[in-house]
Amino acid sequence: MSRFLVVANASDPEIATTIDSAGAEIVSAFEPGVLVVDGDDNSRQAVSQLASVSAVSDLDGSVDVSGLSLDDAATAAVDAWNGRFDPGLIAAKADFQPGDAWNAPGGSFVDVEGDGGPV
Repeated sequence: MSRFLVVANASDPEIATTIDSAGAEIVSAFEPGVLVVDGDDNSRQAVSQLASVSAVSDLDGSVDVSGLSLDDAATAAVDAWNGRFDPGLIAAKADFQPGDAWNAPGGSFVDVEGDGGPV
């Protein structure tokens, strides 16, 4: 099943009810008001009609929230979702082999304490 992102402008139980009634399912929720939903275009369209919904992505696609005032948590969630569709990331994933490091110096993890050494 395809996935889409929902950005709500208010807490509204009708969002979950509409998703469920349309045969879709919330698979992740990021507070405040960002939902990842497994569903089809009919469920995406139904959710997009709700007054409490600010934006809905295309099926398996990015979402434009440039005109919305989102807090840092919602912005981070939307940026993470949209990052999945970055052409550079898609190309890198196409060439990725199990066991490959993701360009981290000395390994897969980098010390965030500041010395830059592998962990």
